[in-house]
Amino acid sequence: MVFMVAMAAIAIDVVMLYVVKSEAQRAADAAALAGAHQFVTSGFTSGLPVQGQVCDGSGTGLAQEAAFAAVAQNPVGGQPGVIEPGGTVCDLSQTRNPRITVTVTRRNLPTFFSHIWNNQLLTTVVATSTAEAYNESGNAVPVASTCLKPFLLPNIDQLHPGPGGFVQNGDITHPGAAPAGAIGEDIPLRPASAFNLTPAAGVFYSVQFGSNRSCPGAGTDCLDVPPQSDYEANIQCCNADYFQCGNVYNVESTPPPASTTSRGAQCLIHGRDQGTGADQVLFNPPLFTFKAGSHNSVGLGQGAPIATTDSLVTVPLYDGLSPINAGSQITVAGFLQVFIKSVDGSGNMTGTIVNIIGCNPQNRNPIAGGGISPVPVRLVQPGGGN
Repeated sequence: MVFMVAMAAIAIDVVMLYVVKSEAQRAADAAALAGAHQFVTSGFTSGLPVQGQVCDGSGTGLAQEAAFAAVAQNPVGGQPGVIEPGGTVCDLSQTRNPRITVTVTRRNLPTFFSHIWNNQLLTTVVATSTAEAYNESGNAVPVASTCLKPFLLPNIDQLHPGPGGFVQNGDITHPGAAPAGAIGEDIPLRPASAFNLTPAAGVFYSVQFGSNRSCPGAGTDCLDVPPQSDYEANIQCCNADYFQCGNVYNVESTPPPASTTSRGAQCLIHGRDQGTGADQVLFNPPLFTFKAGSHNSVGLGQGAPIATTDSLVTVPLYDGLSPINAGSQITVAGFLQVFIKSVDGSGNMTGTIVNIIGCNPQNRNPIAGGGISPVPVRLVQPGGGN
């Protein structure tokens, strides 16, 4: 009977340790993904910021701070997990797909029975996870993305006129911070008034999407509920159609209506009355900072720092410099991640470039995953701890 009770007691402690181990792994995975996300929103995969600001030896880089914040929100054994000194390690040797490895430790676990035998081996749990941000520019494997906006832009960089545009031969033409690079550059987004125009920087046509959309609930920021057209809905909502670098897509048969563009974009950025209430972006090279507007979707007070925003969108680039006609087929040459700052009643928008993605011409099976960002954040080594 004593032997059976002892075995049952140890079994209870072992099960508890397995539960805590899974909690530690979840915390490590969340921390690694949060850290890798900073590689994307900071523009690091497109040439900034410098290494010490995104990940440094003292644990104060952007990616490391995000990892610490994520661990603090994931209890391990009833208490916040701990990233001990040296518990965040970055591999920045490949700037287009940087990685961060996070180790979460939980010591002095309260065992129920094994302490009777003074067993100190069952009181510490360690979990490790590695995540990366993957910018396909210059890499061999393409990315398929969803939630794009139907603003089909020519590959023309007004800050750096001349051949190449934003992307050339699958790579970023001018990486790094503006004005030498294109990251942080302000870009106009204007709906084309007619077909067969000479392509100009920022003048877009509407690319053809399907009708598989996920739309936000009715709110006071949207001037039309429901949207009056598929085009307007594709601005306001997340369209599930996958767009892949190098693939061919159709242009809508009518130019993008200016008033519809204005209504859809105002709804998207929560910019009631041509901009009031929209989130803001501050660019002090080499850092981006997003600030909540008065109608932000995350429920924070105006001016509060935010990590995600509906104003940050992805738009496709086409490489042709010939005029576009109704129903034309275009080849996607890359993507821009643009923070839309404002929109007026004529559908003219002003944005800031946060990331650039070039299409590698090799046709291989794409990385899809969640697919929302053309620079996906993914776990490449979940687990591996003791």
